[in-house]
Amino acid sequence: TVQPQQDLVYTATVSNFGRSAATNVSVDITLPANAPVLATSGVGVTCQSTSKGAKCTVAALAPAQSTSIALQVKAPTGVDRMAVEATVVSSVFDPNPANNIAKLDQNLL
Repeated sequence: TVQPQQDLVYTATVSNFGRSAATNVSVDITLPANAPVLATSGVGVTCQSTSKGAKCTVAALAPAQSTSIALQVKAPTGVDRMAVEATVVSSVFDPNPANNIAKLDQNLL
């Protein structure tokens, strides 16, 4: 359980399970409106804070390659749950788009 205004780090791992390279990979990470992004990091990853969380890009992921994105955020006040969602898309056709979304709900005190 997390305290309001506590600093948290969420890590999203993006993997290419396909047979060809995934290029122009975009990762949208949605956070509650009152949970600001304090910092982002990741190898080969560029991130920008948005009004809804962060938008990150990876130039390319080879088949079977993964990379991780870490977001440091401030837990919101005035809510008892914090929902985080990450959605991944690429400019390359994905035969299994069902595995491109991850969700996490976390209780707050």
